Amino acid sequence: MMSQKPYSLSEMETMSGQLSSKAILRKFLQPGIAFEDPPDIPRQMDSNSTIGKHWTRQQILMKANIHNLFVDYQPIYGIPVRVMSDLWASPEQGSWLPVIVRDAAIDYFYTEKGIEGPVVERSPQNQTRTPFQIVPLLGATSIEDREMDYFRISLPEMEEIGIDVENISKTIGDVLAMFIFKCGFWYCGSFFFCTIGKDMDESTGSATIGLCVKDSHRYVERRNPHRAYTREDARKIALMARQQLPSPQTSLYLWDVFKSAFIARGTKYRSGVPDITPEEVMLCFEKCLVDDDASHVGV
Repeated sequence: MMSQKPYSLSEMETMSGQLSSKAILRKFLQPGIAFEDPPDIPRQMDSNSTIGKHWTRQQILMKANIHNLFVDYQPIYGIPVRVMSDLWASPEQGSWLPVIVRDAAIDYFYTEKGIEGPVVERSPQNQTRTPFQIVPLLGATSIEDREMDYFRISLPEMEEIGIDVENISKTIGDVLAMFIFKCGFWYCGSFFFCTIGKDMDESTGSATIGLCVKDSHRYVERRNPHRAYTREDARKIALMARQQLPSPQTSLYLWDVFKSAFIARGTKYRSGVPDITPEEVMLCFEKCLVDDDASHVGV
């Protein structure tokens, strides 16, 4: 996955002065880019937290199952996936991107469009990484209010930059199917770009950028084993994730590759959820997303 020689911190600093912001975003948000993982944020658990104090036994087991789900995850579509846990003491320990990426996003989406102000703050010169998330919205055609440090980008913007939206679509389909059919969970959280490095107990090494999911009980719900998985359950997931899923109406090709990846992974673990098929889940998703598209244009 990271066979190339990682870019050093000095090389990235030089790159920031030589490449356009668009070129930097395209380079770092593509699968396989490797760079030096700076050791300027200690990776340690919150020493003030205890398992019994914050989470129930069921929530602890859920987190363990999700982490086990991705321990041996093979990025068959080229994009690695990592779980961001709320076990971390602070957000910057759990999710970060190189400063070169954040500053390129600010330049590309704000400065180059003539937007400046107090909200547009560049990173300190001595900072090498920053708590910052880029959220790909495959189902959005535009972004009205862009939040700093939780940076949503629309499908046209990703295509304009040259981001690999096809394999992002496939990876999201693959991961959603793993949650549902391998774990029996409903994932209603977001997918976002984050840095994926070596083992979490290592402070240095090479890193790349992949997609991240969350293990919080606010975004993951365990399926009731005593109740059949219904179309309403599928509808709930589709509604929560609709902006991140390709539109079956306006992005038919991306929808098809998303659906194919979901069905392929779901079929592999079909025995885990015998009461609904991957194809049935996709039919529910499609109907929900088509109805949602129609409601937004006043049909």
